Amino acid sequence: MDLKKVFKPKSVAVVGANDREGSFGYFAAKYALAGEGADRVYFVHPERKELMGKPCYPSLSALPEVVDCAVLCTPGGTVPSLIDEAGKLGVKGSVVFASGFSEEKEAEGKRLEKELVSLARKYDMAVIGPNCVGIMNNIDKKMLWGVETTYEFSGNTGVGVVAQSGFITKYLSEAGFGMSYMTSSGNGNVVTIEDVMDFYAEDGDVRVISVYLEGIKKPAVFASALKKAAQKKKPVIILKSGRSKKGSAATVSHTGNLSGSGQVYDAVFEKFGVVVADDFVDLIALTKMFTHLGGRLPRKATLASLNLSGGETAVCADLSEKYGLVHPEFDEGIKILLTQLLPHFATPNNPLDATTGIMYDAESNKKIYKALLQSEDIGIVTTGVSIEAEKARTSDTQIDGICAAVDEVTLTKPLIVLPSFEGGRNPEYIKRLGERGIFVLTGGEKGYSQIASLIKFSQYDCAKKTLELALSDTDVKATETYALSEFDSKEEIKRFGVSIPAQAVVSSVGELEAALERDFGYPVVLKVNSADILHKTEAGGVKLNVQSKEEAVAAYEEILKSCRAYDPKAKIDGILLQEMAPKGLEIIVGVNNDRLFGPMLLVGLGGIFVEVFRDVALYPAPINRQEALEMLTRLKAYKLLAGYRGSAPLDIGALADLLVAVGDYAVANRDTLKELDLNPVFVYEKGVKAVDTVIVKYK
Repeated sequence: MDLKKVFKPKSVAVVGANDREGSFGYFAAKYALAGEGADRVYFVHPERKELMGKPCYPSLSALPEVVDCAVLCTPGGTVPSLIDEAGKLGVKGSVVFASGFSEEKEAEGKRLEKELVSLARKYDMAVIGPNCVGIMNNIDKKMLWGVETTYEFSGNTGVGVVAQSGFITKYLSEAGFGMSYMTSSGNGNVVTIEDVMDFYAEDGDVRVISVYLEGIKKPAVFASALKKAAQKKKPVIILKSGRSKKGSAATVSHTGNLSGSGQVYDAVFEKFGVVVADDFVDLIALTKMFTHLGGRLPRKATLASLNLSGGETAVCADLSEKYGLVHPEFDEGIKILLTQLLPHFATPNNPLDATTGIMYDAESNKKIYKALLQSEDIGIVTTGVSIEAEKARTSDTQIDGICAAVDEVTLTKPLIVLPSFEGGRNPEYIKRLGERGIFVLTGGEKGYSQIASLIKFSQYDCAKKTLELALSDTDVKATETYALSEFDSKEEIKRFGVSIPAQAVVSSVGELEAALERDFGYPVVLKVNSADILHKTEAGGVKLNVQSKEEAVAAYEEILKSCRAYDPKAKIDGILLQEMAPKGLEIIVGVNNDRLFGPMLLVGLGGIFVEVFRDVALYPAPINRQEALEMLTRLKAYKLLAGYRGSAPLDIGALADLLVAVGDYAVANRDTLKELDLNPVFVYEKGVKAVDTVIVKYK
């Protein structure tokens, strides 16, 4: 299907156009005429001869040409027949406003949507909706929009917006950041939200992609869109709802999407460098910031912050530390300048308390900001100046100084106003700052979070990422599963390079004694080897630290007796005899084969405390060594790996290699693997060893 037929139509038919204010047909007709190419906008209404100064046609087939896009403003029950009529004529695009489809959860609505989707595929037609409010194209000045809006066409700001909520799309269209395109994807069962994102990623007029996301239907297209954007260093800002159980339920009931785990989405976002928004205010602020800055990203992950009081500076330091923002010490040249310009009691530290001594000194302000902007050690310059509602001498002086500094240097780094207090934002001040590329962020804590997002995006290097998802070619949603025995589980991962203890399966006391004499020293471990008994300790199926042949024989017999009592129906495939690995730091490594995004790797603090501390990191397979190392740094337990309070550092590289190997195994088995647990993996000063393994597969 050709998405240009809906985003860039040369000709449009508004079906159901009318003059009934408040209706889809009224607004669609009005806004279609407001854009360019009104001479090729046609109205279809079987009972009207004329509307808004244009003739009305009784049907699509009566139009003087086959249009690119049919905008359907009629009730849901009429939509399939209209799609069929349009398809037979050769129409390749449609926007459907009506609700009452799959989002309603009623049988008739589901039937209607199934029929709509089938017809769209039959005719290779790009359909936006149903249950949407439309599309705006600010580049070609096209508005296929079914609800009232205050938006007016303006200059292209390079923002592509898409949302899975009609009301939110309308709200975003009026948020003041302009756009290239605005799309309400609705139920999105033909043209999905990820199709729209992919279109934006390829479109050269779109420099920032802003998304309200509830759920996706085409993981491969979603990954493709994110990959293209990452390779072009095009920011993708996503507000993902449905993270909580109640939020997920609301999402499903809203557009019929399955939202998936919030943690899994976060892991995918991490891989592709997505900027994550926390709420709608955050989404708008981040979109405005990235749009305003364009390609002027910080070259270093460092800040210089200037405030006028000790209290502001202290809060600035606290919030910066909370969000991982780094304020390096000023170089000697800047320190000397500050000593010359500031009162004798001021200290040239970063963050800087410039004191009220320069509050009314525009020239000193200019010199300080100019020096900070020219410093090679500083990636971003921020100021806590408050933008007062009314013009004030304090604001005049500081803003005069800031603007004068920018007028004398080439602005190559972000200069951001991060108000300590919200003073009302006088439009004259905002205009002066904006004309010079200076962005005014949200005041308070949220602003520091947004700067952290800016730095994280600027530091993201897609060349160091795999930028792929291991999506299955088959349906892995099967419910029937089976577990491998521990011996078989270990042998499978061993083939991919995972280090395991020496092991053997014995089926009699004689085999046990022979194996002990031939292949093993002491101590050893004995475990029941049964795919039916996964919780071996509860079944009495584990004996540790066995020191002699006599102890081993006794352990063998005790395990069989206990496990047969625990589950008389369990199939026992002998006893697993295993080298007893020396104790190391216990780490868990696992895989869950997510139904949307494929195998998700997990690593964290392991052993019996894994459910208590929940110190884990997730990442989609496949994974390379650099990604594995970054994954480990996100753990609180990383301090233990790196050597904590005098303890020796452990073999982080070997653990990263194990993660890569497990990822390779998961990718190779993505069509059949359900889940995998290595718990614990012992990490040593040199090397690692997976001592317990469970693998569950789909039948």
